Amino acid sequence: MKMKIFILFVLIAYSILIACSSSSKPDNEIKATGPTRDISKAVSTPRPTTPDHLKLVTLEDGEKILGEPAHITDSMMSTQPNIVVYKSTYTANAGTEATRGNVYFVFEDYKHQADAETKYAFIKASNEANAGFEELKGLGDEAYFHTDKKNFYFIMLRKKTKVVAMKVSKITPKTSEKAFREVAERIAETL
Repeated sequence: MKMKIFILFVLIAYSILIACSSSSKPDNEIKATGPTRDISKAVSTPRPTTPDHLKLVTLEDGEKILGEPAHITDSMMSTQPNIVVYKSTYTANAGTEATRGNVYFVFEDYKHQADAETKYAFIKASNEANAGFEELKGLGDEAYFHTDKKNFYFIMLRKKTKVVAMKVSKITPKTSEKAFREVAERIAETL
């Protein structure tokens, strides 16, 4: 029960921090139904014009982590004056809602490195006193892994102005922690 409350607190804090890190009204927000949707004409700002997060994290990556066939269930890009946020979710095809694994990716590109550092430090501070916390060396400028070994895997990394958060919610017998870490390493190398 304590872990569920803690995870809920972290997710709420994370959402509040995103909302507070830039203006309250996004300049542009786009919802995509899948990785092949061309949104380049819909973006009117000079910031990224393609769904780069879908290149950083592919369906194949989601399937490797989940250990089974999956599909994209959510993809979103929003641009604001000081941050561009990409989000995507991959969900296993088999099972019920209660038994299917999901892997979430959030990629944030801040205009100012100090904002990225603040965001990373805030989330890290809320997790580092818990069991299952592990600092990761050589992954971006700073990174950590966190798990309760039965419900979730979480990695957050920062490289310069970019912050990536990855989370598996609902670890199944097919979920691969090794693949989860490998995808994080590849993402850090490409930032």
